[in-house]
Amino acid sequence: PAPHYVLTLVCPDRPGLVAGVAQMLALNGGNILDSQQFNDTESQRFFMRVAFELPGGADRARFETAFAGYAAANHMEWTLRS
Repeated sequence: PAPHYVLTLVCPDRPGLVAGVAQMLALNGGNILDSQQFNDTESQRFFMRVAFELPGGADRARFETAFAGYAAANHMEWTLRS
């Protein structure tokens, strides 16, 4: 079975965040198993939790390196756990 991970993040809200996270996962071999997100309109913050797997030899370290750049560009606080 492929390794499973949970990515959680919070950042300033803006359009395209869900699509961007999904694209980062897809480009790095990730397969989304579950995704939940919401916007706190009072604080203008976006929250997301994504459960995913990395099948077929996809690499966690490669994903983390790629995602770190995307996260920094979007001022995200994020964690990845298995």
